[in-house]
Amino acid sequence: MWQELWPWLIGALVVLLGGLALWQVVRRPRPRQASLDDLHATALQHWLDGRLEAARDHLRDLVKQRPGAAEAYLQLGTLYRLTGDPGRAAAIHRSLAVRPQLAPERRVSVGLELAADLVELERWSEAAEVLGQLADAARDEARWYRLRFAAAVGLDDMETALRVLRSGEKATHGEDAAALRALRAAWLTDRALQLAREGDAAGARKILTSTRGLAEAEGRTYLVEALVAMAEKDPERAVRAVENGLAAHPAEMAPALLTLEGVLADAGRFLRVVPILETACRRDDAPPAIWMALARLYEKLDRREDAIRLLAGKRGDPRLTPDAAAPYLRLLTAEAPDAGFTRVWNLLVDPHRHEEFRCEGCGHREPDIRWFCPRCRRPDSFVAVPVEEPRPAHETPRLLSEPPRY
Repeated sequence: MWQELWPWLIGALVVLLGGLALWQVVRRPRPRQASLDDLHATALQHWLDGRLEAARDHLRDLVKQRPGAAEAYLQLGTLYRLTGDPGRAAAIHRSLAVRPQLAPERRVSVGLELAADLVELERWSEAAEVLGQLADAARDEARWYRLRFAAAVGLDDMETALRVLRSGEKATHGEDAAALRALRAAWLTDRALQLAREGDAAGARKILTSTRGLAEAEGRTYLVEALVAMAEKDPERAVRAVENGLAAHPAEMAPALLTLEGVLADAGRFLRVVPILETACRRDDAPPAIWMALARLYEKLDRREDAIRLLAGKRGDPRLTPDAAAPYLRLLTAEAPDAGFTRVWNLLVDPHRHEEFRCEGCGHREPDIRWFCPRCRRPDSFVAVPVEEPRPAHETPRLLSEPPRY
């Protein structure tokens, strides 16, 4: 009997063992899936750490193995743009945009990224077309307004650019609305400033009318008004604009002090501005550029003791650095070119050193203060940086012979 049952028992045992093995395989996590998830997590961590190229490469490996990963495709395209290849980014985002299974909110995200790629490529009309298709779905997103503004500026359609910003301020709230308002203030005052520098007083005045009631633009309009007044041969009005600006907005006026000093010199009105600068310097938020401007004016008026007393009063302020004091030190050394201090100074500092302004967003440089970057279209991104003209190795350092122009 057992001999007859033995084959059946062996068969049942084999089936049981096979079932157990199959169950173990089914319940065990798939190594490939876990590996791809880890790859995605690693890519995102690299992105957070600022290692954009590494993040891009990880995502590229991921999408090769998982072609249907829409989120990874979206992120990969963005990283291509951020690492300097907006053309490939646009190709990825455009291919993703035509996928029929995308959810509506995902389609908006893809469209905005594609528009950003096209703006980076300066394909303004295409960007405007993509944004137009998203208008109904994205009108509550601040980014839609910023990109639409950038496209309008690229197309030189200033009326549309202004209308888009105003609409965005009304449609958004909180920080988003404040950021769009700051962008409008920076863009308008920057345009007026450029026209004033070109001598187009009428054009600058017309733009300034669009800034009325815009508190973020108030401090900058004084500088523009001063330059417009000088272009119109009205030095008295120029000086009043400088006085009012320094009294109400010293920090806003500080980056343009060299320009303002030129206005005051041409108008012969140094004495009227000294008490205003003295008041500004007593404020805790007055930047070092204001201190140095007053010190230079004191020196100009043969009031050196007042200049030294002013700087002595700032002792202990961490902002009183050699770099901050350099404009005044340079003026002092001009009086005694053979002094030991002057000889050492000339070994360390180029006598013809000056400042230029660099955009912190894209690195674009301008010789004079600006409030809106013409390349990356960011507001308030320019900072003053020293410029050192390289001196040939064989050239003897030149001594300071005259003070800078006021």
